[in-house]
Amino acid sequence: MSQKNMGRLAQDMKREVIAIISRLKDPRLEGGLLTVTRLDVTPDLDVAKVYVSVMGREDGPKPAIEALNRAAGHVRTEVSKKMHIRKAPRFIFVEDDGAAYAAHINELLRTLNVNGDADTEAEHRRRPRNNSADAERMDHGMTEQLNVQQMAQRLMTADNILILCHKNPDGDTIGCGSALYCALKMLDKEAAVLCSDAIPTRYAFTNAHMFKGEFEPKTVVAVDVASVQLFGENNGVPQYSRHVDLCIDHHSGNSGYADFTLLDGSAAAAAELLYEVICAMGVAITPHIADCLYTGLATDTGCFRFSSTTANTHLVAAKLIEAGCHVEELNTLLFDTKPRERMEAERIARNHLEYYLDGRCALIYLTRDEIEQSGVDPADLEELTSLPVSIEGVKVGLTLRQQPGGSYRISVRTAKGVDACAIARRLGGGGHSRAAGCELLGNLENAKNAILAEVEAELDAPQEEA
Repeated sequence: MSQKNMGRLAQDMKREVIAIISRLKDPRLEGGLLTVTRLDVTPDLDVAKVYVSVMGREDGPKPAIEALNRAAGHVRTEVSKKMHIRKAPRFIFVEDDGAAYAAHINELLRTLNVNGDADTEAEHRRRPRNNSADAERMDHGMTEQLNVQQMAQRLMTADNILILCHKNPDGDTIGCGSALYCALKMLDKEAAVLCSDAIPTRYAFTNAHMFKGEFEPKTVVAVDVASVQLFGENNGVPQYSRHVDLCIDHHSGNSGYADFTLLDGSAAAAAELLYEVICAMGVAITPHIADCLYTGLATDTGCFRFSSTTANTHLVAAKLIEAGCHVEELNTLLFDTKPRERMEAERIARNHLEYYLDGRCALIYLTRDEIEQSGVDPADLEELTSLPVSIEGVKVGLTLRQQPGGSYRISVRTAKGVDACAIARRLGGGGHSRAAGCELLGNLENAKNAILAEVEAELDAPQEEA
């Protein structure tokens, strides 16, 4: 197996192991923060070594590592089933020494209260606690970067094309999926869209043609998906997300999982890039394609209010309006219409509003029971993420949402001058400079403590001189 394919296999396997661990019932795994930082597979696929960081436990990491190794046989069986591998490797769980060393240094600094020429605690905490940043840089080497013309050419020569969106779909991934589908059909291509989760009702107008197995995909294209973990586990998605041929994305932290990638981190939305690709394909922008692309642009920029909005974003929006985009109707639907269930979820979240770090950080949260109680569509919860940072004096806004498996999905939104991506990246997440996120195993208090520690480190870090 080539090094590139080995890297992709390890990445897929890590994703499955994380999901399996989150479902294990063992008191030694409860409490504290447990993170899978790396997974290495031997070339003969006989052994997989899983590096784990365990923090916040009074009894240290040893009991949790023992519990994981005791469950290694179960993990092996489940990985074999999920990944359709006849014989999965033997799993060995070990403590991530790099993360332990970083924690040890932090503890020493807290004890000694080092000043002067020594690094401050905040500076140490700003450094990656694990090897995820290095892995991310390595992953970028797995893909070949394309420009707009090259991506257009590859799409024009492909057929039987499956378009993958990310889980918990938003307006950008759905808008791009539907627009690309329409463009490919105008070239007489066989195509369809696939998503792990249901399309929110507010995006029903995009008329995404969902894949029903009507053809055997020969080319898999991802739109607005930064990493394989974001594809999801439902609707047979893992079968196709294991080998993605093409990716069109605007997340600068894209892990490089696809064979070929069109990536522009300065684009406000993937839709901004896809507009150029469709034009390069020689396809006319119909009113429906314009509606789909405008949906991606508008939702990812907060109706053109976010700092990611550029002059080019407005130029593309103007071209879409010229092509017949129904701007007034779309803005009303996307920004001025709120379901009652969404308002109930917001009421509950506001009741949980908490302030930290002298009011510089505000946090809201929703447990899984509260989400189900409100009846809200998960897609509508994305709007809540902008609430905490909109409060006067707040530099970092956090929104924690408990997922079906018990983990907490954390959305980070920041004011100008504070790097949201830096905060999320140190906990295995990523995103943009003002909007990012991550997902943590463990209970609510541990998730709070982990993310607040990184927020404090970022806010208290010395500012570089201009």
